[in-house]
Amino acid sequence: MDAILLIDPSGAFILAKQHEKDAKGKLKDAIITIYCQSGGDAEWPYIYYNFADPASVMQYSFTGKFASLTGTVANPAFAQQGIEAIADLVIRLKKYDKLTRFIEILNQVKADRLKLNDTASAAFADQAISRMSVLARSSVHD
Repeated sequence: MDAILLIDPSGAFILAKQHEKDAKGKLKDAIITIYCQSGGDAEWPYIYYNFADPASVMQYSFTGKFASLTGTVANPAFAQQGIEAIADLVIRLKKYDKLTRFIEILNQVKADRLKLNDTASAAFADQAISRMSVLARSSVHD
């Protein structure tokens, strides 16, 4: 499906819709890539479930793609869910050594939300960054 995405994004999207229910492994990875690149509010529940599920083996590997969709979904509630899920990932996995990268990711989400005039989600991103930073500093002192 990744190859189809390069040649025919709308065709790849149609195929993703047809196969999302039973997708596993590389097919699921391809569907997530397609939805993060070309999806929106309708695809949010599928993407969010796969990202926010702590048992997901691909959660950490598709943070950037998930953040891209988080920055562009129309529904501010979805954007805030995404911001929270990214911050929770950092906190749960104690990825404080990667904090700078995650702050960059959330700052990009914030910038994307501001382009959509979603100041509430941009402020929510700032709060998530602050929370991650405070926990990172406190973990250094533990």
